[in-house]
Amino acid sequence: MITEEYRVVWKRKPFSIDPDGGGGKTEMFDPRPKTRRYSTRRGAEKFMLLLGPEPWRYYAPTRNADDLVCCSGYECGCGGMTYREQSDKTREDMPDIEYVRLEVREIGEWKTMEASHDR
Repeated sequence: MITEEYRVVWKRKPFSIDPDGGGGKTEMFDPRPKTRRYSTRRGAEKFMLLLGPEPWRYYAPTRNADDLVCCSGYECGCGGMTYREQSDKTREDMPDIEYVRLEVREIGEWKTMEASHDR
């Protein structure tokens, strides 16, 4: 039986950091590509929503982006934010994404490499 495995690969754009934290010289940091593996295409595509232009679709796929997440902000500590505001706030300090891609590979059957030992 041959099945498929899916992998989401993404990389953030290079950004500058201040190693001293005091406004001195800055250095460019080029992050490595990151990966996440999935056994279904649907799971991989759902994760890609987080990295796309509308990340609120991951948390609330059937809701309007301008609906309130919880309440008006007075009943609990949610702050009365919409789905769009909440996802934008989460992303505001993150560097932009350079690329996102979905990869697939076939996984075949197991093969015996050595002689098996019967008991």
